[in-house]
Amino acid sequence: MKRPTVFMYGGGRQSIFICTLIINKKIPTPDYTIIADTGREKETTWQYLDSYVMPEYPAKIHIVSKEKFATVDLWGGKDKDSLLIPAFTNIGGNLGKLETFCSNEWKARVCDRFLKKEMGVKDWVSWIGFSVDEPKRYKAKRRSMGDSVWFPLVDGVPTTKQGCIDGVLNHGWPKPIHSACWMCPLQDDDDRLNNTPSDHQKAIQFDAELRKKDPNVFIHRSLKPYSEVALERKPAGERDILPCDSGLCML
Repeated sequence: MKRPTVFMYGGGRQSIFICTLIINKKIPTPDYTIIADTGREKETTWQYLDSYVMPEYPAKIHIVSKEKFATVDLWGGKDKDSLLIPAFTNIGGNLGKLETFCSNEWKARVCDRFLKKEMGVKDWVSWIGFSVDEPKRYKAKRRSMGDSVWFPLVDGVPTTKQGCIDGVLNHGWPKPIHSACWMCPLQDDDDRLNNTPSDHQKAIQFDAELRKKDPNVFIHRSLKPYSEVALERKPAGERDILPCDSGLCML
């Protein structure tokens, strides 16, 4: 029996380009298309989805709530007191970074529970938007998932990250931007400057709230309170891109 296919839509340039491939029948329409709503996703992600993707997409896009399916929020781990986002740390004046657990807890596991509990799907093939210029990422994921994963931008229509942007523009949609949570530490300054004023203010408040529990964590690598950070755009070749290593954010 053929397993159903599930497109893990991340809301970024690669996912958006995959949607254009589906719309233009370059690859088949998956059985399910899902995006996890972390409750902290950027406004720009939802605006793009609502304005451009949904009106043309040939199938339902399921928006899956973290609030309903996640078992942890910001703090968890064995001691129930570990911060789950990859925040930057200042211990003895040295820059460090926490591990990334949020994407797995708020997205991957949330989507798994939705498929099993709400849709009755027990076994499926996940479509993940790694592009052909990310061999370490898609090879590692293929080793761990075997034939339970398919990469549309590698196995279907081989495409680079820049090729995704070009393809979206050629389709007639605006240039896509990174999808992430508005407080995500793995954004660079250019990404943050593209956030809406509302999301920027929420990030400032969020950053301050974190240090009420742990005074050594920050969402910006400068190790300054976010309210004091002077964000600066950099030339394209100098951007400090720190992609989420889970494979389900910023795609």
